[in-house]
Amino acid sequence: MGGEHKVDYGTAKVQIRYVDSKNLKYAVKRDSTRLIHSNYMGWMKFLSGDIGRNLELISATVS
Repeated sequence: MGGEHKVDYGTAKVQIRYVDSKNLKYAVKRDSTRLIHSNYMGWMKFLSGDIGRNLELISATVS
């Protein structure tokens, strides 16, 4: 996955924030429509899922 994201976390939540779109084919059309790589949302779902699964594993070992 390209681009840059910042992951903030605490005891109650995890937040994934978009920082930069390097290598994500980001563009703004003349009508101001913003475009990004067609796989971006899928990649973000994978990232979110991976973080969630790892948190579950950590939680299970701490309990």
